Parts: sequence; C-alpha cells; structure tokens
Amino acid sequence: MAKDVVTTTATTVTEEASNPAGFYAFDRAEELGLNFSKTFSQQFVMRRDPDFALTNFRRARLGDWTLLTGSRMPVAQAHLEDAGLHVAFMGKGVDAEGALIDHRVLQSKLERLRDPQALADDLNECGGRFVFIITGPDFERLYIDPSGIMGAVYNQKAGFVAATVHLAIDRPVEPTTEYPAAQIALDGSGGRFAFGFTPDRDVKRVLANHYLDLNDFSLTRHWPRPEDDFTCPMREDVIRARLYDVIARHKVIMNALIRGNSPAILPITGGADSRLLLAFAKDALDDVDLFFTHKTNFNTGRDMELAGLLAKRVGVKLTKFDLMENPDLVRPQRMCQRMHRQEKLAEGLFDDGPTPDRKKISERMILPPGGVLLRGHVTDISKAVLWQKIGVREFERKNGAHHDPDVGLRLLKTGEDAFENPWYHEKYNAWMDTLPDNARRRAVDFMALEQFRCHGLGAQFYAFTHNFYMAPGSDRRIIQALVSIPPHLRSEYHINDMLLEQCAPELLDVPYTRHQDNDLRQTRRKFNKLLAQGPEVM
Repeated sequence: MAKDVVTTTATTVTEEASNPAGFYAFDRAEELGLNFSKTFSQQFVMRRDPDFALTNFRRARLGDWTLLTGSRMPVAQAHLEDAGLHVAFMGKGVDAEGALIDHRVLQSKLERLRDPQALADDLNECGGRFVFIITGPDFERLYIDPSGIMGAVYNQKAGFVAATVHLAIDRPVEPTTEYPAAQIALDGSGGRFAFGFTPDRDVKRVLANHYLDLNDFSLTRHWPRPEDDFTCPMREDVIRARLYDVIARHKVIMNALIRGNSPAILPITGGADSRLLLAFAKDALDDVDLFFTHKTNFNTGRDMELAGLLAKRVGVKLTKFDLMENPDLVRPQRMCQRMHRQEKLAEGLFDDGPTPDRKKISERMILPPGGVLLRGHVTDISKAVLWQKIGVREFERKNGAHHDPDVGLRLLKTGEDAFENPWYHEKYNAWMDTLPDNARRRAVDFMALEQFRCHGLGAQFYAFTHNFYMAPGSDRRIIQALVSIPPHLRSEYHINDMLLEQCAPELLDVPYTRHQDNDLRQTRRKFNKLLAQGPEVM
C-alpha cells in the first residue's frame, strides 16, 4: 500500500553569493569551502523584520516575525488573519490523536481552538522532534519538543532566534567567558554546555519544557505542571498498567511516523533501545522501508550478529552494512573531511574538533537519503540510563526525598570537577528551583532532558542532514509514565523486560551486545524485593 507521505521541500537552486542579513554562518561556510544552503538545510532562523531573507531559505510571515526555513526542514503553517493568529510547526510531531502534523491538521486545530494558549497546550501533547511558534495579540512564543532534541537558541542583542549558534550571530563567534568549562566544550572534545549557555557570549539556548517569550526573550517553564504526579505506588500491577500506556503511545507515534514518511528507517542493534523500538513498531513492520545494522569495529560486529537474530525473530529483512569487510562502503577521506567540517559547522561548534572517524561518517552517508531515521533516545529513560550507579544509590539511600546537586553535576558531565565549583552549584540549584515540588524526586530525569540532551542532541541532530533524525519517545505522556517509576526499578532492566514481555516476548532471550547488561539481568535483585524495601509510594 502506498504511503500517505508528508513532504515539505523547496526547489534547489544554485547557491548565490548573497548574504543580506550578514549571517556569520554564511561567511564561515564560504571560508570552509562548504555549501551554506546544504549545511543548514534542516535549520531555521527568524527575526522581527519584514524584509528578512536568506539564499535558498523559504519565508513565512508570522505577525511581525519573518521565519526562514532550510529546504529540508519539514514545516507546516496555519493562519487566522481575522484573529491575527499565526503558527508554524517545524520538524515532525504526532498529536494526541495520532495525527502527523501537517498544514491541514494544523489549520484545523487553529480554526477549532481560535486561542493561542489552547493551541500551544494541544501542540505540546505531540510526540516527536519539533519546534513551533505561535504569534497573536499579546502572545508571541516559541516552544520546543519535550527533550529539546530539536533545539533553539536566541540572541536578544541581535534579535535572532535560530536553530543553532552560527545562525544567531552576524559577526564571528565571541566565546563566552562566563561558563567555566567553555574551553573544552567549544569544539565538542570534552565537557558540555548547560544552563542555557552556548559557545557564543550573546547566544543562549532555549531549555526543554520552557517557552521563549519573543517579546522580552524570557524563558518560562510550562511543564511539568504542579498538578502532574510523578510518584508511584510500589505495586507491580500499577507499574505494568503504566507500561501499557508507554507501549500504546509509542505505537501511535511510530505508526504515524513510519506510515507517513518515506523512507522510514529503523536501525537494529544488540542494544536495549533499538530493541524496544523494534518491539513497538510491530504493527507497522511492513511499512518500514529499511531495517539496517552496520559494522565498523569489533563491538558493532557483535551488534550485527545480534541484530540478525532480532530481525529473524520478528520476520523482517535486515540490510547489513559491513564497513570492515567492504571498504568500498567507506567514503573517500576528502569527502569525509568535508562532511566532518559541515557537521561541526551545522552543529554550532567553534571549530572542527577531534579528527573525524571515516567509518562513523560513512555509516550515515550509505543510507538512502530523506525520510525519517528512528532512534531510541528518551525511550532509554526506561533503564534510568543517566542516573548511573551514583544517582540510583542516592535515590535508594534517601528514598528519593532529597537530591544533592553534587550528584547531579557529576552526572551532567559539564567538565572536570564541576561538582566542586560553586558557580555550577548556583546554576544547578537555580534550575532545580524551577521544578515543581512533585517533580524534584526525579530531578535527574529532568536534568537529563533539559540540560544533558537539550544541550547535546538539541544541536547535534541538526548536523545529520542526510535523514531526519527522530526519537519517538520524546513525548510527555511517555516521559511522565516512565519517569514516575523509581530509578532503582528501572536501572536493572526490570522495566525493559516488562515492556518486551507485553509487546514482543520473542525478543526477551536474545542477548545484548554489552556483556555487563547480560550479567546484570542474571545477578540483579528480585523485583518483588525492590518493591518491598521502601515506602509504599515513592
């Protein structure tokens, strides 16, 4: 059956030496010998200027704002001229009813709701990777997806709001001096930015679950809400019911993304996250255009072997890209170096950073272009991946009643000895103060969304323009259900196993790539004992 594919493309034209807005990104691309339009093809930039324009970028007027989008950025628009309401939805999102957001769906929502706040509330129920802007009388806001994996930055001084740093400045980068670990975070070689900081002193990042007020460039938290419950009765039936919701919502999102995009690409590895996505996609396996795995070293060789077992269990054809045995799959050094420069510039990094890995770059380039590539980021909350041992131990020791910033800063990995620096403590505590009381017991999960992923993947995914990268688990309903389950129940693969039991039990006994994951499942504590060891509700 032919897919009902949502496409948003622009006619490709020859690059012109035209930079009317004075973007540094344009000049820097020229310096590096790169095609600007291609490098930033999945990005956006906006300004309060009716004449705002950029070579090969599409234009949309949203009230006083002009939005420019690259040729490969999915975008839908809707307008109610009589009410002065305008909305643009960039990226890909699946709403609460399972509809993939397009022009028709967006216009229907706007005409039905006719209220900017109601529309924002509706669109914030979407799962996916997206940014949306709503403008209207006394309402001009930008929102991003629940984990910030489609990021946004802003430069109040210059009046730009953009996807990444280089599109938000009209001069060369002026490195921030306020952020202690800036030097090792500038090129991605070590440490990471957090708390809204970026490589440039004037450019700040929009945090996930906060909206940007386009009038005064202030950030305001809009989720979690004070009434949202993140506690969990220590009963297996309650937990299994929540996991049923996690599975059901994943299926709705994945079915819409797979059936509404071509090619729909699903990687399979011997890890936990791709295995869960494969399980959640069982209703739409016939509509997936490519299941693939690749081998670039010894570990991914084991991945390839286990991926074959998983594919056989669910009855799908797996394409294997063995870059070790087939050197013709590895792109020429010159091409890889060029792609490396392009990706680093698109990501907003200060320079090229570490030496490029030709096989890692090639594994992205050998896939068919376009469509969506589904990744397990955010779904990995199911195994409390960012809590690690020190976070889980703290939670168990204090029954989740208190979270020490020292622990959070160690987990955030902003740079060496960050947990000893008072500046980081001040910023971390200020961020924690924005969380409602009911969410603070799961502060590490929200730190992972709003600081770790938002400042990492929120920029990095913009660099991978060959396909459109998606994380189906980036959805507030899924996140709330998984986060509510205490981390010590998640960290030992109990929750992962329960998810597979409910939707793909045939995948349960296939080993994992990492031997420590297999050992953990053999030596872990009994689930019923974990339920009984703490308070009745955690």
